[in-house]
Formats: sequence, structure tokens, C-alpha cells
Amino acid sequence: MNQLSSQPNANDDNIENVLNIGGGSNKPNFKKYIVLAGIALPLLVIIIYLWQSGKNEKIQYVTSPLKKGDLTVRVIATGTIEPVNVVELGTEVSGTVKNVYVDYNDHVKKGQVLAELDPDQLTATVTKSRAALEVAQAHVQDAEATVVESRLKYNRCKRLARQNL
Repeated sequence: MNQLSSQPNANDDNIENVLNIGGGSNKPNFKKYIVLAGIALPLLVIIIYLWQSGKNEKIQYVTSPLKKGDLTVRVIATGTIEPVNVVELGTEVSGTVKNVYVDYNDHVKKGQVLAELDPDQLTATVTKSRAALEVAQAHVQDAEATVVESRLKYNRCKRLARQNL
């Protein structure tokens, strides 16, 4: 039998040679180490620089003789100013606003007219309510007339019943 030259020997201890991978070379791969060194070295230099730069700062105090003078204070702030007291206004009537007599953040006094409603819709509502009242009063009068008429009929029937008619 012919043996192929690529067949591994039984006493071959190197697994790469047995599996025929790695090109049969036992040389270390220096490319990986060069790339790792190229990345690690700059990082190490940056870390050392930052660590050392914090140590070199010296605190310096400035002193001067005491003197009398003006003091200027400036306050700079951003944000929204909120009022201390907020009053919500409401009305018991609703409708279309005809005129507004005050503006936002105006000072007002007790009894001051703030706005005027359009009276057309309110007048129509009053007229409709009065008409409904008159209709209800007419129904009451009709019911009273019916009661009077029913009493008259009852009394007549009662008289006729006494007379056995």
C-alpha cells in the first residue's frame, strides 16, 4: 500500500501538524502582537499624560490689603416667574364675550367690570323662558277649569242619583 506523504506520523505530537493546519510552521504570529502594541501603546501614553496633568496644578492664592469700596451684586437667573397668589375667575352665566376691559396681569379693584357678555343670547333665553312660563300657567288654568267642570258633573250626577234618575 502506498501512503500519502501528507499522512501524519503516529509519533507526531504537534496537533497542527496532525490536522494539517497552520502551514506546518512553528513560528509565532508577530502581526497580532504588532497590532496590539500599536493600539495599547498610544492608550497607555494618554492615560499617563492625563494622570500626570492633574498633579502639576498648583493652587495659587491672591491676597490684597483691606480697602473700603462699593459692592456690586449681580443676579443672573433664567426660568419662569410664578405669582405667589393665583386667582381663578369664573362666572355663573355663559355666553359670548362682547367686550374685555382688562388685560393680562392688570391690577383690578373690587366691583370693577372685567368683561361684558353679548346680551342677545341671554335675552333670547329669557324670552324663551317667559314663553314657557306662560304656557305652564295656561296648562294650570286649563287643569283648574277641568277640576271645576268635573266637580259640577259629579254634583249633578250625585243629585240625579239621589232622585233615582
